[in-house]
Amino acid sequence: MSNTGRNKRLASFNCDVELWEKFTRQCRDNSTTATAVLIDFISHYVDNSLDELAMSLEKITAQGKIDWEQLIKQQVDKYLEQRLPSYLDKYIAELQQTGKEHQINPQNQEYWLVKERAKYLGIEITDNQLIHIELYANDAFKQRHGTLPKKKLFRNIESFTYPQSDVDILDAAILKITGIEREN
Repeated sequence: MSNTGRNKRLASFNCDVELWEKFTRQCRDNSTTATAVLIDFISHYVDNSLDELAMSLEKITAQGKIDWEQLIKQQVDKYLEQRLPSYLDKYIAELQQTGKEHQINPQNQEYWLVKERAKYLGIEITDNQLIHIELYANDAFKQRHGTLPKKKLFRNIESFTYPQSDVDILDAAILKITGIEREN
């Protein structure tokens, strides 16, 4: 064995030429490499899961053809079964934490996005209404300031943002477009 880099070893062994050629041909036919198959085999051997591999291969070859989709699905299911619960627990904990940190507090808001403000007001808006609200609010903002409101990237979408000091413009646009009467 020789060293081929960080945490890797070059392994060489003697193998019957005909057997090796059949093996590499089979690997090519299955769109893989001899290295990948051998490493996978070694991993199963080390994990003492060769019986499991052999049973799944037995089922596949008993059918007369390899159902790659089924084989991959089984492996993905096994992986998810092992890893998903801990991932979901961590993900939910992070969501709950960020949810607490990002609850909308109007006193802490420097600027508002249309959907965020509508949600704060308890109003659901459609994408079509969103466009009209922005047009209406942008027109009023431009009349007041001579420019359009600034845009910021939010969830990979550039959206107009309205400063807290101009929230009245945004509220008026939301109420006008949604047809909700403001109670005084």
